[in-house]
Amino acid sequence: MLESTPDVYWVLSDVSDKNAGYRLRIYPICQKLIALGVNLQILSEQELAQQITKIAKNATTVISSKPGNTRFYLCLKYLKQNNIRVIIDLFDNYFSWSPLIHHYGVYWNWLRILNLASDVIVSTSFLKNSLEHLTNTKIRLISDPLPGILDKDLVPDNQAWAKWQSPSRIELLWFGISSNPYYSVGLDDLLSWVNVVEAITKQLNHKFDLSLTICTKSVADIEVVLHVFNRYGINTRFVEWAEDVCDSLLEASHIVLIPTKLNGFSLSKTHNRCSDALARRCLVLTSPNSPYYQYGSAVLYSVNQLCHLLLTLEQSTIKNLINSSLQRINDLIDFDNLVTQFGLEITQNITPSTVPVCSNAHTRSVLIACRTNIDAIKFSRTIDYFVASFEGSGLKANFDIYLQSFDLESQTIKLVFSDKAYDYFTSSIIGNIDLEWSGNKSNLVFITDFWRFVFDITSLSCVITMPNSANCLLELSTIARMTCFHSNHLDLWISMHVEILCKLLKLFECDRD
Repeated sequence: MLESTPDVYWVLSDVSDKNAGYRLRIYPICQKLIALGVNLQILSEQELAQQITKIAKNATTVISSKPGNTRFYLCLKYLKQNNIRVIIDLFDNYFSWSPLIHHYGVYWNWLRILNLASDVIVSTSFLKNSLEHLTNTKIRLISDPLPGILDKDLVPDNQAWAKWQSPSRIELLWFGISSNPYYSVGLDDLLSWVNVVEAITKQLNHKFDLSLTICTKSVADIEVVLHVFNRYGINTRFVEWAEDVCDSLLEASHIVLIPTKLNGFSLSKTHNRCSDALARRCLVLTSPNSPYYQYGSAVLYSVNQLCHLLLTLEQSTIKNLINSSLQRINDLIDFDNLVTQFGLEITQNITPSTVPVCSNAHTRSVLIACRTNIDAIKFSRTIDYFVASFEGSGLKANFDIYLQSFDLESQTIKLVFSDKAYDYFTSSIIGNIDLEWSGNKSNLVFITDFWRFVFDITSLSCVITMPNSANCLLELSTIARMTCFHSNHLDLWISMHVEILCKLLKLFECDRD
Protein backbone atom coordinates (compact mmCIF):
# COMPACT_ATOMS: atom_id res chain seq x y z
CA MET A 1 0.00 0.00 0.00
CA LEU A 2 1.15 3.57 -0.69
CA GLU A 3 1.68 5.86 2.31
CA SER A 4 -0.49 8.62 0.83
CA THR A 5 -3.94 8.27 -0.67
CA PRO A 6 -3.54 7.46 -4.37
CA ASP A 7 -4.80 9.92 -7.00
CA VAL A 8 -4.92 7.31 -9.74
CA TYR A 9 -6.17 3.72 -9.60
CA TRP A 10 -5.62 1.06 -12.24
CA VAL A 11 -8.28 -1.64 -11.93
CA LEU A 12 -8.56 -5.07 -13.51
CA SER A 13 -10.53 -8.22 -12.82
CA ASP A 14 -7.66 -10.25 -11.39
CA VAL A 15 -4.40 -8.91 -9.91
CA SER A 16 -2.29 -12.02 -10.30
CA ASP A 17 0.81 -13.17 -12.16
CA LYS A 18 -1.36 -15.93 -13.61
CA ASN A 19 -3.27 -13.20 -15.45
CA ALA A 20 -1.27 -12.64 -18.65
CA GLY A 21 -2.68 -9.15 -19.18
CA TYR A 22 -1.52 -8.09 -15.71
CA ARG A 23 1.87 -9.74 -15.98
CA LEU A 24 2.79 -8.68 -19.51
CA ARG A 25 1.04 -5.33 -19.81
CA ILE A 26 -0.56 -3.65 -16.82
CA TYR A 27 2.14 -4.15 -14.19
CA PRO A 28 4.99 -2.84 -16.42
CA ILE A 29 2.94 0.21 -17.45
CA CYS A 30 2.03 0.97 -13.82
CA GLN A 31 5.64 0.60 -12.66
CA LYS A 32 6.72 3.06 -15.34
CA LEU A 33 4.00 5.54 -14.30
CA ILE A 34 4.97 5.25 -10.61
CA ALA A 35 8.62 5.88 -11.56
CA LEU A 36 7.44 9.04 -13.32
CA GLY A 37 5.82 10.25 -10.09
CA VAL A 38 2.20 9.20 -10.61
CA ASN A 39 0.57 8.38 -7.26
CA LEU A 40 -0.98 5.14 -8.47
CA GLN A 41 -2.35 1.94 -6.94
CA ILE A 42 -3.39 -1.29 -8.70
CA LEU A 43 -6.70 -2.78 -7.54
CA SER A 44 -8.89 -5.74 -8.42
CA GLU A 45 -12.45 -5.09 -9.55
CA GLN A 46 -13.66 -6.58 -6.25
CA GLU A 47 -11.51 -4.13 -4.27
CA LEU A 48 -12.85 -1.25 -6.37
CA ALA A 49 -16.43 -2.26 -5.51
CA GLN A 50 -15.55 -2.50 -1.81
CA GLN A 51 -13.82 0.92 -1.73
CA ILE A 52 -16.01 2.75 -4.24
CA THR A 53 -17.16 5.55 -1.89
CA LYS A 54 -13.65 6.31 -0.68
CA ILE A 55 -12.21 6.25 -4.20
CA ALA A 56 -14.99 8.53 -5.50
CA LYS A 57 -14.01 11.11 -2.86
CA ASN A 58 -10.23 11.02 -3.31
CA ALA A 59 -9.29 9.89 -6.82
CA THR A 60 -8.79 12.04 -9.89
CA THR A 61 -8.55 9.19 -12.41
CA VAL A 62 -9.55 5.53 -12.55
CA ILE A 63 -8.12 3.39 -15.36
CA SER A 64 -9.85 0.06 -15.92
CA SER A 65 -8.59 -2.82 -18.04
CA LYS A 66 -11.22 -4.90 -19.86
CA PRO A 67 -14.17 -4.03 -17.58
CA GLY A 68 -16.42 -6.76 -18.95
CA ASN A 69 -19.21 -7.26 -16.40
CA THR A 70 -22.17 -5.36 -14.96
CA ARG A 71 -20.67 -4.67 -11.53
CA PHE A 72 -17.55 -3.22 -13.16
CA TYR A 73 -19.78 -1.06 -15.36
CA LEU A 74 -21.81 0.19 -12.37
CA CYS A 75 -18.59 1.08 -10.52
CA LEU A 76 -17.30 3.13 -13.44
CA LYS A 77 -20.66 4.82 -13.98
CA TYR A 78 -20.77 5.78 -10.30
CA LEU A 79 -17.25 7.22 -10.50
CA LYS A 80 -18.09 9.23 -13.59
CA GLN A 81 -21.19 10.62 -11.90
CA ASN A 82 -18.83 11.79 -9.15
CA ASN A 83 -16.68 13.63 -11.70
CA ILE A 84 -13.83 11.10 -11.70
CA ARG A 85 -12.04 10.74 -15.00
CA VAL A 86 -12.63 7.20 -16.31
CA ILE A 87 -10.11 5.74 -18.76
CA ILE A 88 -10.73 2.35 -20.38
CA ASP A 89 -7.79 0.12 -21.32
CA LEU A 90 -8.73 -2.39 -24.03
CA PHE A 91 -6.23 -4.99 -25.18
CA ASP A 92 -8.64 -7.54 -26.63
CA ASN A 93 -11.09 -6.85 -29.43
CA TYR A 94 -14.52 -7.97 -28.22
CA PHE A 95 -16.07 -5.68 -30.81
CA SER A 96 -15.01 -8.15 -33.49
CA TRP A 97 -17.91 -10.22 -34.83
CA SER A 98 -18.31 -13.91 -34.09
CA PRO A 99 -21.43 -16.08 -33.91
CA LEU A 100 -21.17 -16.38 -30.11
CA ILE A 101 -20.44 -12.69 -29.57
CA HIS A 102 -23.61 -11.97 -31.53
CA HIS A 103 -25.58 -14.79 -29.88
CA TYR A 104 -24.89 -13.59 -26.33
CA GLY A 105 -24.87 -9.86 -27.09
CA VAL A 106 -21.40 -9.42 -25.55
CA TYR A 107 -20.62 -6.38 -27.72
CA TRP A 108 -23.54 -4.53 -26.05
CA ASN A 109 -21.76 -4.62 -22.69
CA TRP A 110 -18.53 -3.32 -24.23
CA LEU A 111 -20.35 -0.53 -26.08
CA ARG A 112 -21.94 0.81 -22.91
CA ILE A 113 -18.55 0.65 -21.15
CA LEU A 114 -17.02 2.56 -24.06
CA ASN A 115 -19.67 5.24 -23.65
CA LEU A 116 -18.40 6.00 -20.12
CA ALA A 117 -14.79 6.64 -21.12
CA SER A 118 -13.11 10.03 -21.04
CA ASP A 119 -10.19 8.38 -22.84
CA VAL A 120 -9.54 4.93 -24.29
CA ILE A 121 -6.18 3.13 -24.34
CA VAL A 122 -5.64 0.38 -26.91
CA SER A 123 -2.75 -2.01 -27.44
CA THR A 124 -2.54 -2.21 -31.26
CA SER A 125 -3.11 -0.06 -34.32
CA PHE A 126 -5.67 -2.57 -35.61
CA LEU A 127 -7.78 -2.17 -32.47
CA LYS A 128 -7.40 1.62 -32.61
CA ASN A 129 -8.70 1.68 -36.18
CA SER A 130 -11.64 -0.56 -35.20
CA LEU A 131 -12.70 1.65 -32.29
CA GLU A 132 -12.49 4.88 -34.27
CA HIS A 133 -15.71 3.79 -35.98
CA LEU A 134 -17.48 3.30 -32.63
CA THR A 135 -16.61 6.34 -30.52
CA ASN A 136 -15.57 9.98 -30.71
CA THR A 137 -13.60 9.57 -27.48
CA LYS A 138 -9.85 10.15 -27.66
CA ILE A 139 -8.04 6.86 -28.39
CA ARG A 140 -4.37 6.51 -27.48
CA LEU A 141 -2.12 3.63 -28.45
CA ILE A 142 0.13 2.10 -25.78
CA SER A 143 1.37 -1.34 -26.77
CA ASP A 144 2.70 -3.98 -24.42
CA PRO A 145 6.35 -3.49 -23.42
CA LEU A 146 9.10 -5.75 -24.66
CA PRO A 147 9.83 -8.80 -22.44
CA GLY A 148 11.64 -8.06 -19.21
CA ILE A 149 14.35 -10.60 -20.11
CA LEU A 150 15.86 -8.01 -22.44
CA ASP A 151 16.60 -5.77 -19.44
CA LYS A 152 18.16 -8.55 -17.36
CA ASP A 153 21.27 -10.63 -17.87
CA LEU A 154 19.44 -13.86 -17.06
CA VAL A 155 21.38 -16.01 -19.53
CA PRO A 156 24.93 -15.32 -20.78
CA ASP A 157 24.78 -14.40 -24.45
CA ASN A 158 26.98 -17.23 -25.68
CA GLN A 159 24.95 -19.79 -23.72
CA ALA A 160 21.66 -18.39 -25.07
CA TRP A 161 22.81 -18.88 -28.67
CA ALA A 162 24.36 -22.33 -28.05
CA LYS A 163 21.18 -24.11 -29.18
CA TRP A 164 21.87 -22.85 -32.74
CA GLN A 165 25.36 -24.40 -32.80
CA SER A 166 24.99 -27.45 -35.10
CA PRO A 167 21.75 -28.82 -33.64
CA SER A 168 20.74 -32.40 -34.48
CA ARG A 169 17.14 -31.78 -33.42
CA ILE A 170 14.97 -28.76 -34.27
CA GLU A 171 12.56 -27.97 -31.44
CA LEU A 172 9.24 -26.41 -32.43
CA LEU A 173 7.05 -24.79 -29.75
CA TRP A 174 3.47 -23.58 -29.64
CA PHE A 175 2.38 -21.77 -26.46
CA GLY A 176 -0.60 -19.64 -25.54
CA ILE A 177 -4.22 -19.77 -24.40
CA SER A 178 -6.00 -23.03 -25.15
CA SER A 179 -9.30 -21.40 -26.16
CA ASN A 180 -11.61 -18.41 -25.84
CA PRO A 181 -15.35 -18.57 -25.02
CA TYR A 182 -16.31 -16.45 -28.05
CA TYR A 183 -13.65 -16.93 -30.72
CA SER A 184 -12.08 -19.90 -32.47
CA VAL A 185 -8.46 -19.42 -31.34
CA GLY A 186 -5.76 -21.20 -29.35
CA LEU A 187 -5.68 -24.94 -29.98
CA ASP A 188 -8.09 -24.46 -32.90
CA ASP A 189 -5.43 -22.27 -34.55
CA LEU A 190 -2.74 -24.88 -33.94
CA LEU A 191 -4.90 -27.72 -35.24
CA SER A 192 -5.44 -25.80 -38.48
CA TRP A 193 -1.66 -25.94 -38.99
CA VAL A 194 -1.17 -29.70 -38.93
CA ASN A 195 -0.38 -29.68 -42.67
CA VAL A 196 2.08 -26.81 -42.18
CA VAL A 197 4.00 -28.72 -39.49
CA GLU A 198 3.88 -31.89 -41.63
CA ALA A 199 5.41 -29.94 -44.54
CA ILE A 200 8.25 -28.67 -42.30
CA THR A 201 8.91 -32.22 -41.12
CA LYS A 202 9.09 -33.59 -44.67
CA GLN A 203 11.51 -30.90 -45.86
CA LEU A 204 13.87 -31.21 -42.90
CA ASN A 205 13.73 -34.86 -41.87
CA HIS A 206 16.76 -35.83 -43.97
CA LYS A 207 18.92 -33.47 -41.89
CA PHE A 208 17.15 -32.96 -38.52
CA ASP A 209 14.91 -34.74 -36.11
CA LEU A 210 11.90 -32.55 -35.31
CA SER A 211 9.84 -32.33 -32.15
CA LEU A 212 6.75 -30.19 -31.43
CA THR A 213 5.89 -29.16 -27.86
CA ILE A 214 2.45 -27.76 -26.98
CA CYS A 215 2.49 -25.59 -23.85
CA THR A 216 -0.87 -24.39 -22.52
CA LYS A 217 -3.35 -25.04 -19.72
CA SER A 218 -4.52 -28.63 -19.44
CA VAL A 219 -7.88 -29.02 -21.17
CA ALA A 220 -9.74 -31.97 -22.67
CA ASP A 221 -9.04 -30.84 -26.26
CA ILE A 222 -5.31 -31.44 -25.78
CA GLU A 223 -5.81 -35.17 -26.33
CA VAL A 224 -7.55 -34.52 -29.65
CA VAL A 225 -4.75 -32.27 -30.86
CA LEU A 226 -2.03 -34.72 -29.81
CA HIS A 227 -3.83 -37.56 -31.56
CA VAL A 228 -4.11 -35.60 -34.83
CA PHE A 229 -0.47 -34.46 -34.90
CA ASN A 230 0.89 -37.89 -34.00
CA ARG A 231 -1.34 -39.48 -36.67
CA TYR A 232 0.44 -37.25 -39.21
CA GLY A 233 3.78 -38.62 -38.04
CA ILE A 234 4.77 -35.51 -36.07
CA ASN A 235 6.59 -36.17 -32.79
CA THR A 236 4.37 -34.14 -30.42
CA ARG A 237 4.16 -33.77 -26.65
CA PHE A 238 2.14 -31.65 -24.20
CA VAL A 239 3.62 -29.70 -21.26
CA GLU A 240 1.24 -27.87 -18.93
CA TRP A 241 1.84 -24.13 -18.85
CA ALA A 242 3.53 -22.40 -15.94
CA GLU A 243 5.57 -19.24 -16.38
CA ASP A 244 8.93 -20.78 -15.50
CA VAL A 245 8.16 -23.93 -17.51
CA CYS A 246 7.29 -21.89 -20.60
CA ASP A 247 10.46 -19.80 -20.17
CA SER A 248 12.59 -22.95 -20.13
CA LEU A 249 10.85 -24.33 -23.22
CA LEU A 250 11.42 -21.04 -25.08
CA GLU A 251 15.11 -21.06 -24.21
CA ALA A 252 15.46 -24.59 -25.63
CA SER A 253 13.32 -24.07 -28.76
CA HIS A 254 14.39 -23.01 -32.23
CA ILE A 255 11.03 -22.19 -33.83
CA VAL A 256 7.88 -20.76 -32.26
CA LEU A 257 4.65 -21.31 -34.19
CA ILE A 258 2.06 -18.52 -34.11
CA PRO A 259 -0.82 -19.45 -36.42
CA THR A 260 -3.32 -16.61 -36.69
CA LYS A 261 -6.81 -16.59 -38.15
CA LEU A 262 -7.98 -13.55 -40.10
CA ASN A 263 -10.62 -12.32 -37.64
CA GLY A 264 -10.70 -9.02 -35.78
CA PHE A 265 -9.95 -10.67 -32.44
CA SER A 266 -6.77 -12.41 -33.59
CA LEU A 267 -5.58 -9.50 -35.74
CA SER A 268 -5.81 -7.18 -32.70
CA LYS A 269 -3.26 -9.19 -30.71
CA THR A 270 -0.08 -7.45 -29.56
CA HIS A 271 3.51 -8.46 -30.24
CA ASN A 272 4.10 -10.14 -26.86
CA ARG A 273 4.17 -13.81 -27.97
CA CYS A 274 6.29 -12.87 -30.96
CA SER A 275 8.72 -10.69 -29.01
CA ASP A 276 8.91 -13.22 -26.17
CA ALA A 277 10.00 -15.85 -28.69
CA LEU A 278 12.55 -13.54 -30.29
CA ALA A 279 13.94 -12.52 -26.89
CA ARG A 280 14.62 -16.21 -26.21
CA ARG A 281 16.50 -16.46 -29.55
CA CYS A 282 13.74 -18.28 -31.44
CA LEU A 283 12.64 -17.75 -35.02
CA VAL A 284 8.89 -17.21 -35.46
CA LEU A 285 6.66 -18.80 -38.10
CA THR A 286 3.32 -17.08 -38.42
CA SER A 287 0.42 -16.80 -40.88
CA PRO A 288 0.54 -14.54 -43.93
CA ASN A 289 -1.22 -11.23 -43.16
CA SER A 290 -0.87 -11.86 -39.41
CA PRO A 291 -0.46 -8.84 -37.07
CA TYR A 292 3.29 -9.59 -36.89
CA TYR A 293 4.06 -8.86 -40.54
CA GLN A 294 5.93 -5.63 -39.71
CA TYR A 295 8.37 -7.11 -37.20
CA GLY A 296 11.33 -7.92 -39.40
CA SER A 297 13.02 -10.84 -41.13
CA ALA A 298 13.13 -13.21 -38.13
CA VAL A 299 9.33 -13.44 -38.42
CA LEU A 300 8.64 -15.84 -41.29
CA TYR A 301 5.48 -16.55 -43.27
CA SER A 302 6.31 -19.51 -45.50
CA VAL A 303 7.47 -23.05 -44.84
CA ASN A 304 9.90 -22.88 -47.76
CA GLN A 305 11.48 -19.71 -46.40
CA LEU A 306 11.89 -21.25 -42.93
CA CYS A 307 13.27 -24.54 -44.20
CA HIS A 308 15.78 -22.83 -46.51
CA LEU A 309 17.08 -20.84 -43.54
CA LEU A 310 17.46 -24.00 -41.44
CA LEU A 311 19.05 -26.08 -44.19
CA THR A 312 21.67 -23.39 -44.79
CA LEU A 313 22.09 -22.94 -41.06
CA GLU A 314 24.35 -19.99 -40.21
CA GLN A 315 24.29 -18.99 -36.55
CA SER A 316 25.48 -15.45 -37.31
CA THR A 317 22.70 -14.96 -39.90
CA ILE A 318 20.00 -16.12 -37.48
CA LYS A 319 21.45 -14.00 -34.67
CA ASN A 320 21.40 -10.88 -36.87
CA LEU A 321 17.83 -11.56 -38.01
CA ILE A 322 16.52 -11.99 -34.46
CA ASN A 323 18.34 -8.96 -33.04
CA SER A 324 17.19 -6.72 -35.88
CA SER A 325 13.58 -7.89 -35.42
CA LEU A 326 13.68 -7.06 -31.70
CA GLN A 327 15.05 -3.62 -32.49
CA ARG A 328 12.32 -3.16 -35.09
CA ILE A 329 9.60 -3.99 -32.55
CA ASN A 330 11.14 -1.65 -29.99
CA ASP A 331 11.18 1.21 -32.51
CA LEU A 332 7.58 0.56 -33.56
CA ILE A 333 5.99 0.34 -30.11
CA ASP A 334 7.87 3.35 -28.64
CA PHE A 335 6.73 2.15 -25.21
CA ASP A 336 8.72 4.43 -22.90
CA ASN A 337 7.83 7.61 -24.77
CA LEU A 338 4.11 6.82 -25.00
CA VAL A 339 3.79 5.90 -21.31
CA THR A 340 5.72 9.05 -20.35
CA GLN A 341 3.31 11.22 -22.35
CA PHE A 342 0.34 9.46 -20.76
CA GLY A 343 1.80 9.94 -17.27
CA LEU A 344 2.25 13.67 -17.85
CA GLU A 345 -1.36 14.02 -18.98
CA ILE A 346 -3.00 12.18 -16.11
CA THR A 347 -0.97 14.08 -13.49
CA GLN A 348 -2.40 17.32 -14.86
CA ASN A 349 -5.73 16.35 -13.25
CA ILE A 350 -7.82 17.46 -16.22
CA THR A 351 -11.55 17.52 -15.46
CA PRO A 352 -13.48 15.19 -17.77
CA SER A 353 -14.85 17.03 -20.78
CA THR A 354 -17.86 14.76 -21.19
CA VAL A 355 -21.24 15.52 -19.64
CA PRO A 356 -22.34 13.55 -16.56
CA VAL A 357 -23.92 10.17 -17.25
CA CYS A 358 -27.11 11.12 -15.42
CA SER A 359 -28.13 14.77 -15.84
CA ASN A 360 -31.44 14.61 -13.93
CA ALA A 361 -30.79 15.12 -10.22
CA HIS A 362 -34.25 13.79 -9.36
CA THR A 363 -33.80 10.50 -11.24
CA ARG A 364 -33.43 7.25 -9.29
CA SER A 365 -31.27 4.51 -10.85
CA VAL A 366 -32.61 1.01 -11.46
CA LEU A 367 -30.74 -2.17 -12.37
CA ILE A 368 -32.81 -4.43 -14.61
CA ALA A 369 -31.64 -7.89 -13.50
CA CYS A 370 -32.20 -10.54 -16.15
CA ARG A 371 -29.16 -12.77 -15.53
CA THR A 372 -27.89 -14.59 -12.46
CA ASN A 373 -25.45 -11.88 -11.41
CA ILE A 374 -25.84 -11.61 -7.64
CA ASP A 375 -22.58 -9.61 -7.27
CA ALA A 376 -23.98 -6.86 -9.50
CA ILE A 377 -27.30 -6.85 -7.62
CA LYS A 378 -25.59 -6.60 -4.21
CA PHE A 379 -23.27 -3.85 -5.40
CA SER A 380 -26.06 -1.82 -7.01
CA ARG A 381 -27.80 -1.59 -3.63
CA THR A 382 -24.65 -0.12 -2.02
CA ILE A 383 -24.85 2.81 -4.47
CA ASP A 384 -28.59 3.27 -3.83
CA TYR A 385 -30.05 1.55 -6.87
CA PHE A 386 -33.43 -0.08 -7.04
CA VAL A 387 -33.36 -3.56 -8.58
CA ALA A 388 -36.08 -4.70 -10.98
CA SER A 389 -36.79 -8.06 -12.58
CA PHE A 390 -39.64 -10.27 -13.80
CA GLU A 391 -41.36 -13.46 -12.84
CA GLY A 392 -39.48 -16.43 -14.23
CA SER A 393 -36.05 -14.76 -14.17
CA GLY A 394 -34.79 -17.48 -11.84
CA LEU A 395 -32.87 -14.96 -9.73
CA LYS A 396 -32.90 -15.42 -5.96
CA ALA A 397 -33.08 -11.82 -4.78
CA ASN A 398 -35.48 -9.41 -3.14
CA PHE A 399 -36.47 -7.06 -5.92
CA ASP A 400 -37.69 -3.48 -5.50
CA ILE A 401 -39.72 -3.57 -8.71
CA TYR A 402 -41.09 -6.86 -9.96
CA LEU A 403 -43.05 -7.46 -13.15
CA GLN A 404 -45.49 -10.09 -11.91
CA SER A 405 -47.74 -10.47 -14.94
CA PHE A 406 -48.04 -9.23 -18.50
CA ASP A 407 -51.14 -9.71 -20.62
CA LEU A 408 -50.60 -8.50 -24.17
CA GLU A 409 -54.20 -9.15 -25.18
CA SER A 410 -55.79 -7.04 -22.44
CA GLN A 411 -52.90 -4.55 -22.40
CA THR A 412 -52.50 -5.06 -18.66
CA ILE A 413 -49.30 -5.16 -16.61
CA LYS A 414 -48.89 -5.74 -12.89
CA LEU A 415 -45.89 -4.49 -10.95
CA VAL A 416 -45.12 -5.32 -7.32
CA PHE A 417 -42.90 -3.04 -5.21
CA SER A 418 -40.81 -3.04 -2.08
CA ASP A 419 -41.91 -0.54 0.59
CA LYS A 420 -39.13 1.86 -0.37
CA ALA A 421 -39.79 1.65 -4.11
CA TYR A 422 -43.55 2.03 -3.65
CA ASP A 423 -43.12 5.20 -1.58
CA TYR A 424 -40.63 6.62 -4.06
CA PHE A 425 -42.75 5.78 -7.09
CA THR A 426 -46.01 7.24 -5.76
CA SER A 427 -44.41 10.27 -4.11
CA SER A 428 -42.44 11.12 -7.24
CA ILE A 429 -45.54 10.88 -9.41
CA ILE A 430 -47.53 13.16 -7.10
CA GLY A 431 -44.65 15.60 -6.70
CA ASN A 432 -43.28 15.75 -10.25
CA ILE A 433 -45.85 14.65 -12.82
CA ASP A 434 -48.88 16.66 -13.87
CA LEU A 435 -51.51 13.91 -13.91
CA GLU A 436 -55.13 13.52 -13.03
CA TRP A 437 -55.23 11.50 -9.83
CA SER A 438 -57.76 10.50 -7.26
CA GLY A 439 -58.19 8.23 -4.25
CA ASN A 440 -56.51 8.07 -0.89
CA LYS A 441 -53.36 6.64 0.63
CA SER A 442 -54.46 3.08 0.05
CA ASN A 443 -55.69 3.42 -3.52
CA LEU A 444 -54.18 5.91 -5.96
CA VAL A 445 -55.33 6.21 -9.57
CA PHE A 446 -53.38 8.15 -12.19
CA ILE A 447 -54.55 8.66 -15.76
CA THR A 448 -52.75 10.00 -18.82
CA ASP A 449 -53.79 10.02 -22.47
CA PHE A 450 -52.43 6.48 -22.88
CA TRP A 451 -51.99 4.99 -19.43
CA ARG A 452 -54.01 4.18 -16.33
CA PHE A 453 -52.14 3.40 -13.10
CA VAL A 454 -53.88 1.91 -10.08
CA PHE A 455 -51.69 1.67 -6.98
CA ASP A 456 -52.71 -0.53 -4.07
CA ILE A 457 -50.82 0.04 -0.83
CA THR A 458 -52.19 -3.18 0.67
CA SER A 459 -50.35 -5.36 -1.84
CA LEU A 460 -47.70 -2.73 -2.74
CA SER A 461 -48.61 -3.20 -6.37
CA CYS A 462 -49.62 -1.25 -9.43
CA VAL A 463 -51.86 -2.43 -12.26
CA ILE A 464 -51.19 -0.57 -15.51
CA THR A 465 -53.57 -0.61 -18.42
CA MET A 466 -53.52 1.04 -21.82
CA PRO A 467 -56.96 2.41 -22.71
CA ASN A 468 -58.19 2.34 -26.30
CA SER A 469 -55.74 -0.44 -27.12
CA ALA A 470 -52.95 2.11 -27.36
CA ASN A 471 -50.05 -0.30 -27.19
CA CYS A 472 -47.10 1.89 -26.32
CA LEU A 473 -44.93 -1.09 -25.43
CA LEU A 474 -42.93 -3.02 -27.95
CA GLU A 475 -44.94 -5.82 -29.49
CA LEU A 476 -43.69 -9.36 -29.24
CA SER A 477 -43.31 -9.76 -33.00
CA THR A 478 -41.10 -6.64 -33.21
CA ILE A 479 -38.88 -7.68 -30.34
CA ALA A 480 -38.64 -11.24 -31.64
CA ARG A 481 -37.18 -9.92 -34.90
CA MET A 482 -34.71 -7.76 -32.99
CA THR A 483 -33.55 -10.54 -30.66
CA CYS A 484 -34.02 -13.71 -32.68
CA PHE A 485 -30.35 -14.66 -32.29
CA HIS A 486 -30.27 -14.05 -28.54
CA SER A 487 -29.96 -17.12 -26.32
CA ASN A 488 -33.19 -16.27 -24.51
CA HIS A 489 -35.03 -13.62 -26.48
CA LEU A 490 -38.24 -13.91 -24.43
CA ASP A 491 -36.38 -12.97 -21.24
CA LEU A 492 -34.75 -10.08 -23.07
CA TRP A 493 -38.13 -9.00 -24.40
CA ILE A 494 -39.66 -8.97 -20.91
CA SER A 495 -36.68 -7.22 -19.35
CA MET A 496 -36.91 -4.48 -21.98
CA HIS A 497 -40.55 -3.99 -21.01
CA VAL A 498 -39.52 -3.68 -17.37
CA GLU A 499 -37.04 -1.02 -18.45
CA ILE A 500 -39.69 0.82 -20.49
CA LEU A 501 -42.06 0.83 -17.51
CA CYS A 502 -39.34 2.09 -15.15
CA LYS A 503 -38.53 4.94 -17.52
CA LEU A 504 -42.15 5.64 -18.38
CA LEU A 505 -42.69 8.56 -16.02
CA LYS A 506 -39.10 9.81 -16.40
CA LEU A 507 -38.38 8.99 -12.79
CA PHE A 508 -35.71 6.36 -13.38
CA GLU A 509 -32.33 5.95 -15.08
CA CYS A 510 -32.04 2.26 -16.04
CA ASP A 511 -29.15 -0.13 -16.54
CA ARG A 512 -29.65 -3.67 -17.80
CA ASP A 513 -27.61 -6.61 -16.60
